[in-house]
Amino acid sequence: MSTPSPYRPGFATQPPLLAGRQHLLQLVETAVRTSGNRRQSFQVLYGPRGVGKTVLLDRYAAIAMERKWAVVRHEARSPGDPIGAIVEQLHDCTGLTKKMSRELVELRERWGEESQTLNLGVYRRESKRERRDAIPIAQQFASAVLAVAEHCTKDRRGLMILVDEVQEVHPDELSVFGPIMQDLSRRPGLTAMIVFGGLPDTPGLVTDAVTYGERMAFHPIDNLDNDATLQALAGPADSAGRPFDGDALTVLADATGGYPYFVQLFGDYAWQASDGHARITLDDANRAIDLARHDSERGLYVARWKKLPAGEQTYLTAMARISTSIPVRTGQIADALGKPITALSAVRNRLLDRGIIVAPSTGHVAASIPGFLDYVLTVTEPPKPTERTSPSKKPTSTSPSSKPRHPGRTT
Repeated sequence: MSTPSPYRPGFATQPPLLAGRQHLLQLVETAVRTSGNRRQSFQVLYGPRGVGKTVLLDRYAAIAMERKWAVVRHEARSPGDPIGAIVEQLHDCTGLTKKMSRELVELRERWGEESQTLNLGVYRRESKRERRDAIPIAQQFASAVLAVAEHCTKDRRGLMILVDEVQEVHPDELSVFGPIMQDLSRRPGLTAMIVFGGLPDTPGLVTDAVTYGERMAFHPIDNLDNDATLQALAGPADSAGRPFDGDALTVLADATGGYPYFVQLFGDYAWQASDGHARITLDDANRAIDLARHDSERGLYVARWKKLPAGEQTYLTAMARISTSIPVRTGQIADALGKPITALSAVRNRLLDRGIIVAPSTGHVAASIPGFLDYVLTVTEPPKPTERTSPSKKPTSTSPSSKPRHPGRTT
C-alpha cells in the first residue's frame, strides 16, 4: 500500500512543517502571554498570494485558542459586511453576560441599517481608496469590542480579531478599527490582539484608512529562504520514512524558488514519483519538477495571466523577454516598450498591488511566482519557424526528449 503524501498543497492548507516563520509565531506566543508589548498586538501581514498569510493567521488563532482566548476570524469579500460578521462572532463568544449579548444583538441590527444606508459593498475596486464621512456607529462598535475584551481579560484570557483579505474591506469599514486600537493602547491591562492579512498594497490601505494605523507592526510575508525551503521539504519526508537524497533535495528546493505553495506542490509530486522507493532520488525529483510545472501551467499561471488587462500583460511580456529569473530594471522595461518610466508607473503599481510582481530593490521588479515569466514567454512568443526540407532530404527526426523545457529556464 502506498504511504500517503506528507505534503499538503492547496489553498490555506496547514503545511506539516511551517518553516521560516518562527519569529512571527514567537511574537504571537509572547503577545498572548503578556499585554506589555502593545505594538505587536496590532499586526499587518502582507504579501503576494500563495506565500502563507492565511496559514499564519490560522496558526495565530490556534495559539490563542490554546490559551482559551476568544477568537474572531473573518475573511473579507467584496461585496461583504465585515463589521456585521465580526459583531455576530463577538456575540457567539462564550461566557458573555445576558446584557452584553443583548447589546451586541442590538448593535448588529443598527449596523445592518447603517451599512444599507451607506450602500457599502457596492463600489468599484478602484474607488476603495476614497473616503467619506466617518461612520457614526464606529464608536459603538469600538465600545462593544472593548467590552468583550474587558470581559475576556477578567476571565484571564483575551480577545483576538483576525481579518484576512483586508484589501477587500472598504476604507469606511476599515476606519472603525482606529478607535478600537487607540482605546486598547490607553488600557494596556486589556489582553487583545488585532491582526490584518492582505496583498502587498495592504500597508497603504491601512495607514490611509485607520487612525494611527502607521503604528501597527507591519510584517512582509515573502518566499522562504534557502534554509527554510530545505527544511520544509526534508522535514516531512524524513518524518514519513522516505528521505531525500542530497542532490534530489537541492534540485527540488531550487526549482520551488522558495514559494511556499510550490514547496508543498513539488514535494507532493516528488513523493508520488518516488512511490515504492526507499528514498527520493534525483530522477524522482526531476520527474516531479516536470509534473509540477505542467500542473502550474494549466492552473495557477493561466488563471493569473487571463485576469490581467492588456496593458499589464504587455508590461510582463517585455519584462520576461529581458529575464525570467533575475530582477529586471524598470528602466530596461521602459526602453523595451519605447516609453518613459513615468508613463509605466501606474501599470507597474497595479501589478505590485495585485501581487503579480514584487520590488526586491529600488528600480527593480521580479515575478512573485517562480516560473511565471517563463509561462508568459510561452503564450506570447511566436514559435520559431521550422526549416523546410526539400523532397530529396530526409526530415530530421525529433523525439519527445529533445523538446525544450521552458519552465524554470534562466536567461
